[in-house]
Amino acid sequence: MFAQKLLITIWQRAFFPIQDLLERFTSRLQILKPILKRITSQSNQGDNFMNARFIEACHIPLGYDLKPGTKGSFYQSKGKRNILPERLSLGIFAQKKPSQKDSLKKNEINAIYKKNEEGLYSSLNNRKIHSSIWGHDDFPEFYGYGIYDERHSIFDLLILHSGNNCTTSFDIHLFRGLGKPEFFSQAFSFLRDYINKKPH
Repeated sequence: MFAQKLLITIWQRAFFPIQDLLERFTSRLQILKPILKRITSQSNQGDNFMNARFIEACHIPLGYDLKPGTKGSFYQSKGKRNILPERLSLGIFAQKKPSQKDSLKKNEINAIYKKNEEGLYSSLNNRKIHSSIWGHDDFPEFYGYGIYDERHSIFDLLILHSGNNCTTSFDIHLFRGLGKPEFFSQAFSFLRDYINKKPH
């Protein structure tokens, strides 16, 4: 009987301090939960801020207007010079292939740097610029996007935005190095916010 009571006493002395510690830990954890949640939220906001700053650094906005009397010749009207050629042609010149991807093809951009004209890509492809323009179902407010130049592993993303379906003018938003599918959503989302914040 004595041995039994002794064992119970030893067990209680061993267990109850552990139980007390567990209760204190649980109580402290409940107090820390909102603090940890706030820290996590701030960390996510910081990541989003850094992503936005990175994308902003890759972003080059350009504007083109239709030359009067032409059907598809557009001349640069705003934005940084010596990026794309001053003159761009918009129109489908290559025959579409019977594929699902080509069914989303909306247009093509073609251009060439003049002899005395320097630009971001003037050392490539005999100074010629070409990019197909594809629609993006998740971002229908944009006319479409192109990639330049996959053949040289550059993968710059061009997103076209226009309030007149590119009939008289359009903006090209160039994103350096973001022309891979895993970056599309971030670039489009950034541009959506960028345009919505601009004064109209």
